[in-house]
Amino acid sequence: MSADEDLIAYAARLAGFDENGGDALVGMRKRYAQAVNLTQREKNRARIDAAEWGIRPDQLLVDSTELFNKAMADVGRGTISVTPGEYAITTLKLCSFVHLECNGATFVKTDSAKRSCAVSATGDEGDASPLVRNASRAVSCIEVENGSLFREQTWVLVRDNVHINKENGRNQELVYIKSVSGNTIELNVRLHRGYAVEAKAELVNVKPLIGASMSGAEIVLQRTEKFDGGGFAIDLAIGCDFSENTVRYPDSMPAFRVSRSTLITLKGNEVYDGQNAQTGGWFGQGVDVNQGSSLVTVENNRFININQNAFQNNAGYSRFAFNVVQGAADTAVNTHGSGSSHIDIVGNYIEGCNQGIAVSFSENTAADDNVTIASNRILNSGVNGISVANAKERSSHRIWIHNNRVEGFGFTSGGAGIYIHHVEGAFVDSNVVSNNLPGAATNALIWFNTVNDGVVRNNILRDAIKGVGIRWYESTGVHISGNDIAGVLRPFEAVGNSRCRLESNMIDARPPGEIDSGTLVLHNSWQAEPIAGSVEVAFLESSFASMAVLFPKDAFTGTPVVIVSAESTEHPFIAQYSNVSKTGFTVSVHVANGGAVTQVVNVNWNALAHLSA
Repeated sequence: MSADEDLIAYAARLAGFDENGGDALVGMRKRYAQAVNLTQREKNRARIDAAEWGIRPDQLLVDSTELFNKAMADVGRGTISVTPGEYAITTLKLCSFVHLECNGATFVKTDSAKRSCAVSATGDEGDASPLVRNASRAVSCIEVENGSLFREQTWVLVRDNVHINKENGRNQELVYIKSVSGNTIELNVRLHRGYAVEAKAELVNVKPLIGASMSGAEIVLQRTEKFDGGGFAIDLAIGCDFSENTVRYPDSMPAFRVSRSTLITLKGNEVYDGQNAQTGGWFGQGVDVNQGSSLVTVENNRFININQNAFQNNAGYSRFAFNVVQGAADTAVNTHGSGSSHIDIVGNYIEGCNQGIAVSFSENTAADDNVTIASNRILNSGVNGISVANAKERSSHRIWIHNNRVEGFGFTSGGAGIYIHHVEGAFVDSNVVSNNLPGAATNALIWFNTVNDGVVRNNILRDAIKGVGIRWYESTGVHISGNDIAGVLRPFEAVGNSRCRLESNMIDARPPGEIDSGTLVLHNSWQAEPIAGSVEVAFLESSFASMAVLFPKDAFTGTPVVIVSAESTEHPFIAQYSNVSKTGFTVSVHVANGGAVTQVVNVNWNALAHLSA
């Protein structure tokens, strides 16, 4: 074959579409010393254009769902890049290790299937075997009826028929098998919950969705009375990431629903205008994390006009940080009382919600523990700014509330800036709480109710015009110190406590009449608004005169500081006070040069409560 024929043959192969031709013949030189040379085909496989499957934008009369799903299944792993534009879909099904890069493309969900979703990121269940022995919380070995169904280094689901609450579903968690010995299964972690044989506990094989991701999409759900669905459904998924997406009009399903999943990240997404297309009930949530999930991170997202909770969490080891929530009809952040532990709620901006942050829930069967609420700003809440509330049958443990700013609450009913109820170990430190807006009803700026072992320390509390600065009821071992309180109706209210301590607080208000006998009170400083008045002191051919001055009834509970001054006249006078008590004092006036005069002198006085107790 001649050189010309070789060149023609090579050109044909280069223009061809067979396995060994086309872009497989084009080399790409490495750009970095430690990199490797690639063919153009290898480079192309790193980011694949959705157009290769015939997917075209702006054809809303054509349902593109099947083509998108086929593209993701065919690729196996890699990135599929979507051309910006509008696409009609029903439900996209993500695949493991595939990233759907949407570049601002809009997906319009066209169907109204009951509780359907626009994007499905889900794994599958396999064979199951019942447990033959109860599995307690914090154990790592369980006994099953048929161990031959399982093998090591695979994922499984442990569950029983106990329901955390009607929305959260079954008691369950996703775990990894370390080893199998007969019917004994050793897990890689200790169980977060307990599972009972009488509740039909079982171990279920799982084929999880792993490493799927989607970014840059706008999901538009139908805003009609017939629509009944949501945005992303994430179930039995591990290590999946969803970033820079927008979901509009979530309804009976939330914008993001995470269940039975771990290592899930939601970052930089936006959710707008949750709706309630059905009659009655609460729908249209932002993010709902439930059913045995863990290690879920929700950061730098925006939630605007959400019809229920912006973030409802039932997952352990979860984080809600640096998000913006404006206008949630129920609660911005609600952990819902599912028995979850190690939850961080940090650095969020929350405005105009019925409640700001609510940890635990009095009607559920478990309490949330090890919760950190720090550096959030919460404005204009309908009821409470921050609340941790449990039923009397159980308590949350180890709650840290630090460096938050809570401003304005109690618009729909009497509320508290920070409300703690049935908690073992509550630490409320360095927060700023105020409520000076008209029409707000303040029960208390900080309220401890049935707390065992707590600290209220170094908080700045302002403007509870209709309420109490700090209230503690039926609590034991609470230390209240270093707080700065001003503009309140009453600085403190305490009933039925034991071993509590009120120490070294600065209060710009009159001291309360009583603190209950269960609270030791020492070294506090009250600085009240002064009481002022004037008296006329008469001289009759004399150089000295005095008279008694009485304070208004119950003006002071202790001895105040008194300041007196005589008004200027043609004769110089010096005014002094003596015999000061909580009921009054004696004012004395003498002529500065010692001469006798006949006249009336006006003496102004101020009395200021300033005492330690």
